[in-house]
Amino acid sequence: MEQDKLSVYFLLLSTPLAFVFFYISYMIYKLSFPVIVKYPWSSNEREQTDKSTTVIFAGSFNPPHMGHLGMLVYLARRYGEVIVVVGMNPNKVYDVSPADRAVLIERMMEKEGIPNVRVEVVSGYIWRYAMSQNTKIMFRGIRSWDKDGMDETLLYCQNLWGPMVLGLKWPLPTYFIEGDPSYRHVSSTFIRKLCHEQKHKSSHDIDLSAVVLKSIQKDVFKLYSSQ
Repeated sequence: MEQDKLSVYFLLLSTPLAFVFFYISYMIYKLSFPVIVKYPWSSNEREQTDKSTTVIFAGSFNPPHMGHLGMLVYLARRYGEVIVVVGMNPNKVYDVSPADRAVLIERMMEKEGIPNVRVEVVSGYIWRYAMSQNTKIMFRGIRSWDKDGMDETLLYCQNLWGPMVLGLKWPLPTYFIEGDPSYRHVSSTFIRKLCHEQKHKSSHDIDLSAVVLKSIQKDVFKLYSSQ
């Protein structure tokens, strides 16, 4: 009798309808219990170094600031290669182009002497690009799940259903890494406000070092003060 029950169970799992039910249950579970790397990251009990692993760190980086830098230093120390993906919608006109933001990130990495980070501008589905690069984990930077969870859920859904529906592949895990609370207020609007406040100053007197790396602050000022 028990063998008959097991046979029926495995038969149900082998049907398309059973798989759809399982996958929907999986999505609901992942959306309900996202993996969040809490700040401070060094206190995370699950932290371990894996230099054989390549990971994606995706975002708009508008602009790249000290909060992003802290996350990148942590990820570069923990993993063998970090691919920073600046997302791009080819149908959208940007005040500061993704290519310009990518250059700023590259200069940050060069200044900090971090060799295992490369930067790419990617249009289309980032999960598809991640799979093409044989990455194991996709990271998203957030202020906190309470603040950004609603906005991140749509992208998270794409990362979960996209590979299965469009690529017939199991999705890569997505982790959300909380930033340093000191930089939770930083945004493109905030940077533009700082730049406009300092428009009257000479280039030698501009100071954005509280939020962006000093080596790129003149370029950030040039890009964001003109908007």
